[in-house]
Amino acid sequence: MNLKQEKVLRENIKQLIAVVKQKRTIDEQTLSAEEERLRSIVRNLIDVEIQNLNEATTPDNEPTPNKSTGINVLEDL
Repeated sequence: MNLKQEKVLRENIKQLIAVVKQKRTIDEQTLSAEEERLRSIVRNLIDVEIQNLNEATTPDNEPTPNKSTGINVLEDL
């Protein structure tokens, strides 16, 4: 292999390395954006669940009557 061929080969390898690095950077950015989006969705779901739990623990002023009407009658006595 002469010097000219070696120089061309080195340039091609440098270009390939640059392309691979660029693709890797783009992939990492895409992955990071997807991860941030997923984290945001999970945070929102957690907020909704916490809100639902807080609403569920809030006592009612008038609790719902029992399913059995006999127990409801006894509670009224």
